[in-house]
Amino acid sequence: MCIHMLINWFHDPEKYQWMCIEGNKELGNIKSLDDVICFTASGEYELYQVKFTIDSGRDDLRLDFDWLLKKKPKGTSLIEKWSADLEIFGDSNVISIAKLITNRKPDTVLSNCLDGNKIDYNLVPDEIKARVSTQLGDERKAITFFKNLIIEHSQHEIDDLELKLQDSLVPDHANNESWLQLLKTVERWATRKNEPSPDGRIFLEHIHEILSLGSKRTISQFFEVPGGYIPPVEEFHKEILERSTKPGCSVISGLPGMGKSTYLSFLTDQLIEKKTPVIRHHYYLSPHFIGDRIAFNNAARSLQSQIKSLYPLDFEGDKLDSQQLDTWVSRAADKAAESEEILVVIIDGLDHVYRERSDISQLEHLVNRIDPLKEKICLLYGTQPISDEYLPNSLLRSAPREKLWIDIPAMGLGAIKERIDFLVSIEEIDVVGENEHQRSEIVEISQAFLDISQGYPLHIIYSLNSLKLAGNKISRYDVERLPTCPEGDIHTYYENLWVSLSESAKEILLLIASADFLWPDETHLEFCFDDSLIFRNSFAEIQHLIEKRLSGITPFHSSLFVFLKRKGEFSDSKERLNQKSKAWIDRKRKTNHRVAS
Repeated sequence: MCIHMLINWFHDPEKYQWMCIEGNKELGNIKSLDDVICFTASGEYELYQVKFTIDSGRDDLRLDFDWLLKKKPKGTSLIEKWSADLEIFGDSNVISIAKLITNRKPDTVLSNCLDGNKIDYNLVPDEIKARVSTQLGDERKAITFFKNLIIEHSQHEIDDLELKLQDSLVPDHANNESWLQLLKTVERWATRKNEPSPDGRIFLEHIHEILSLGSKRTISQFFEVPGGYIPPVEEFHKEILERSTKPGCSVISGLPGMGKSTYLSFLTDQLIEKKTPVIRHHYYLSPHFIGDRIAFNNAARSLQSQIKSLYPLDFEGDKLDSQQLDTWVSRAADKAAESEEILVVIIDGLDHVYRERSDISQLEHLVNRIDPLKEKICLLYGTQPISDEYLPNSLLRSAPREKLWIDIPAMGLGAIKERIDFLVSIEEIDVVGENEHQRSEIVEISQAFLDISQGYPLHIIYSLNSLKLAGNKISRYDVERLPTCPEGDIHTYYENLWVSLSESAKEILLLIASADFLWPDETHLEFCFDDSLIFRNSFAEIQHLIEKRLSGITPFHSSLFVFLKRKGEFSDSKERLNQKSKAWIDRKRKTNHRVAS
């Protein structure tokens, strides 16, 4: 909430003379209404107490009189503390606001006593009036207290509020790095005395200084194209290459697991080989990527950095400035035109924006900057099928669905065979037969994969993983026995697989999906299960769906987590699974402590 108030002040600079967090020397006797203290331009004080609970939906964590009046045998209640703070100022009228801010939701009794954002003493039940008067000393103090205290209840949860606040600053007033720096700095101010100034006061210039900080680092756009990859269908690839030679705007759409991002990365590599100037931004790379790919500033600076690499002499003296993105792209397009080339701009993963943010404003900032340049550049967007409400209006106007959207096709027999040939050549899979017999078998295996998958790339990957983990020589009969992917829908595949999994295997998947960190490896997951043998057998059931990386265990494709989080079992078991994760974290922390000491 302190961040919220600092940002409000930033947008309304005449509002305050200074602010402070967790008390102030000048108001040394204030002990409770001191989470945030603001000194207004007119010389009045605003006092704020912030009380957020872990789960505002729980009945035992309601905003009620029992909570306000609760105290230990030799302690004081919240009402006593706040009333004592207000009494310090007496009738001086220097307090313009005394406010409790909380995510707690009022119970029925307290709700019936509210008149706007204050408790009406006349509506308070007699039994509670008596308790309040006893604690404060007399009824007059109780009446005065409720007359002055403002209550802002049922506030947004911290995560939701943080995203809204970030969008109010980024990209118009700050970049992502300076936003994170603001969070970190305010946390420091709250835990240390005499910062940022000797008396603990925060002045507006402190905020301006932090928000003006920038970083020259740009995020990676590397997306690995697997060995043996060729476009799913040659005709499709030819059409996209043709579009890339002309200015305009197109959207390449594909269901989850259709290989859209893989194709766009392959296309980028091909364009680079052909000496075509191309820049790109992926809104999603992998679940283990650490950083913010959604923020406009990060995306813009990455594109600018790529432009600098394309034309180092022309942009040598220019500093990365996201607010100048359209100017940079326009200049780069002009430079490309001098060589009779078209600058290609690829923006992939549009569907991930609305899944990760409460709105699409960051995407709109980017599209609105580059869309007006479509007459001089080739704009290629990549997305899963999503409704219009999750896409910028400017994109929909420039690329009508019925004219300029193209669906990525399923893998043809040639693309499947190319991939299998590669896996055999690097000995990742072993096919029956030798020489000519094996080559013939690979053709039959490729056809079998096409038959069971209908060319759905992700299903083929899962199926190959399953066969590879089995460790046997593969024939077409092995492929024909694998689960199919009806109607080319990976969620149908997941559902069919789900009903066949053991309860322990389901538990493992839910545990991986519910954690907000990456499990290091399966031995750490095993800690959460009582029977090691059952765990190992269950892990084998789902092993083909995940990857083991240096950063930890991740789903092979993000669609797996989307499927799991839509299951009723996920929401029903989340709290229980979080307890398992917490137990593992606590144990790991103790182990690390023993090692350190």
